Amino acid sequence: MLAALDSVGLADFHDRPAPFLSGGQQQRVALARALVSNPDVLLLDEPLSNLDAALREEMRFELKSLQARLGLTTIFVTHDQSEAMALSDQVVVMKLGVVEQQDTPRGVYERPETRFVMGVLGPVNQLIGVVSHVDGAAIATVTDSAGTATIELPSSLDWPDGTEIVIALRVESLQLRTDSADGRLAGEIVSTIYLGSHAEHLVRVGDATLRVSSSTEEPVLPPGSAVRLDFGPAAVRAWAKPADAPLAGAMNAAS
Repeated sequence: MLAALDSVGLADFHDRPAPFLSGGQQQRVALARALVSNPDVLLLDEPLSNLDAALREEMRFELKSLQARLGLTTIFVTHDQSEAMALSDQVVVMKLGVVEQQDTPRGVYERPETRFVMGVLGPVNQLIGVVSHVDGAAIATVTDSAGTATIELPSSLDWPDGTEIVIALRVESLQLRTDSADGRLAGEIVSTIYLGSHAEHLVRVGDATLRVSSSTEEPVLPPGSAVRLDFGPAAVRAWAKPADAPLAGAMNAAS
């Protein structure tokens, strides 16, 4: 047992009862108990869910370091997207017991195969669009605060004209513009919250409310301010609207 405690950095606390340890130290004790039997595979079922934010952050690094030192295959069950991304070599996203996608953290995040997968891995904005073709390229017409706007669709997406689709955009892919001539979508500020490292805004775009981040160095915009939102073509993900249920964790949009 002493060797197991040493592997989690608690050898000097071997004679201290667990109730007299901090929350993070108690988590390490639980890990040491699991490691005593030298398992081939370690299963961790939401081990950080009962810790406060600071301890969760600390234990993520501890677990990542421990797994690397021991070279032990570890299955980590979590509903926390940041934990899955930070700790995993492979991420498996499941829905009702069925695997939706398995890939590296970057692969799952940047190339989600279903709307469900995209919604699970971080907050997502969505707009309803209608497909049409201009000069052979597929575009989607959406409603914004100025009336209508067009969004170019990836070349791999080629639905017939008139197809109603859901366009999904991650929060961090949107840039807030105050210049009325700049940006793809017209909107207006609904509310803003200050989060220290950045500010987050709710922006009304047509019937949808989109979440957008910006630098705190930018001027504070009061509710009702007219803005435009910009994003690169690579940020666009789209699915035929009747394909499945709304995105998990998505902001409200027209439906």
